[in-house]
Amino acid sequence: MLAALLAAPLFACGAQPTTTAPGTDAPAADTNVTDSGKKDDAKADNATGSSGGSSTNTDAPAFDTWSDDCVDDHGNVTVSALLGLKGWQLQTLLSQRGFSWNGEYKRYEDGEGRVFLAERYYRDGSDETLGEDQIGELDKGATGSPVAFYLTVSGYLDGEDDESMALLKAVSGAGGVSCEDYRYVDGVLYAIVYNESMNRNFVMAAANDDATVSIMVCNEDVARTGALTEGGGAPTVMDVWHEYFG
Repeated sequence: MLAALLAAPLFACGAQPTTTAPGTDAPAADTNVTDSGKKDDAKADNATGSSGGSSTNTDAPAFDTWSDDCVDDHGNVTVSALLGLKGWQLQTLLSQRGFSWNGEYKRYEDGEGRVFLAERYYRDGSDETLGEDQIGELDKGATGSPVAFYLTVSGYLDGEDDESMALLKAVSGAGGVSCEDYRYVDGVLYAIVYNESMNRNFVMAAANDDATVSIMVCNEDVARTGALTEGGGAPTVMDVWHEYFG
């Protein structure tokens, strides 16, 4: 399922892309999950970003969905927004950027080739695409839930950069993503990036035929289901990385 999502439609880490790593097709596979949603969000939260915003809630400042980190120079929702916003905040941002919900395909679309969806993975190998209400209940970066985000962005495959660098820039977005490592293998960029709590996320990005870039963001909870590896158990993002690249 992971490979299929990337096929459907970074912040530069100081290293050069390599093509020495093996390809990775992995079976989809979750633990019992506990989501925290709007009902638990009486007070708005701060999140990473180069600029903060003011909430209509007078108790605490909220993450500014119009901050530089949330939207890049091409008008795309960013990986930083996926990691820094709760589900309902992300839905607000998507609405502000012209996305609408497609109930048939269970995804947000902007009508210009950009889409967003969320996929939950289970230990038994099954997976499901989340509905609109389920997305709204997610915590920041889907923390605590084995949910991966899938996003397409545009404006990076303009021919000025080679593909590996274009994919790095697409993942970086507005530059608000901290990256530990990356590899570029057979047209796919693999990277480890952090959220505001310094939790690792496994990211994959690939170019599409329509000049958009598909990005998939998998948190530690997804990794623990075994969806990204073949060895079973409850691997971490770093375990996934070492299985892929040694």
